[in-house]
Amino acid sequence: MTSIIILAIWSIDMRIKWLLLLVSVIMVVAILFYSNPGILDLTNNTENGQLQEDIQSLKENKSFEKQSGKLKRIKELDAGYSKEIKPIAAVYDTDPVVDAHLIIKKYKICFNQLSSNKRSLDHVRRFKQRLDKRQQQFYENIQAYCQQINKKHPEYSLTDIAILQNQKNNAIASSFWGRIINGEIDVSSLSDYDIKNLLKQNDVNILSEAPIYLRDYYLKVIHWELEDILQNHQYDYINLTRHYAHQLYVCDLGADCGVNSTIMSNLCFINSRSCGLDYPTYISNILTLGQQADIKLTMSYLQNKYQ
Repeated sequence: MTSIIILAIWSIDMRIKWLLLLVSVIMVVAILFYSNPGILDLTNNTENGQLQEDIQSLKENKSFEKQSGKLKRIKELDAGYSKEIKPIAAVYDTDPVVDAHLIIKKYKICFNQLSSNKRSLDHVRRFKQRLDKRQQQFYENIQAYCQQINKKHPEYSLTDIAILQNQKNNAIASSFWGRIINGEIDVSSLSDYDIKNLLKQNDVNILSEAPIYLRDYYLKVIHWELEDILQNHQYDYINLTRHYAHQLYVCDLGADCGVNSTIMSNLCFINSRSCGLDYPTYISNILTLGQQADIKLTMSYLQNKYQ
């Protein structure tokens, strides 16, 4: 096609010839470009191609640096959070919310026994009428024990629980655990990392109530892991075994599990055979050797969770 166009051009006037020749060249170039667009791409040249690669590399490096900066910041935040949560969870002695809560929990039986509230007095009177002799003897011993505590620590206000409850409600929590107790932190928003970090404090006062405040975690994580460990899929049995093992664990940590403790007082009033026993003795009396073996295995599991 190109040859035909050139031959036709030579038979025409010189100026017209040059004009038509220019048009022909443009047409040829257009046809070639249309059939192969890459023919005019300068980046196909080795030198220019390398230049484009260098430019792209620089862009990628800038992007990498930007991403690295972001990752570095995330790591800093994570590190800061880890440093923050550990002391906050562990150091709560000066947290008035936790202090008041611990007193209410530890001496709950005494608040009931020494209350000056008329309604409470009526309740105690009706309660005493249902006790057998062994429970009545225990009740008298508890009464004397609570009076001693009240005399030794008048600041506990054991005759009126409302005083301590008001102090707790009006106090400002200064610790992570205190904010959980006070309801300032939605426990359902805590990640497994948060909860594991909290349990790893291995603190007797935190662990004593962890199954209550962190109930979902114990049911959804610890419960199912224990089913696998104990090779037992009876839901109620695993729950009860976990409860017994956890309580024994906190007893070993220093929780009040003695004869006059709140937990043994409650058990005594449920079953008179529990009266006068501490918790470890009570467990050894009511459980079979097989159940005690499961509890021992569960305590080893909990030790790994808490330490």
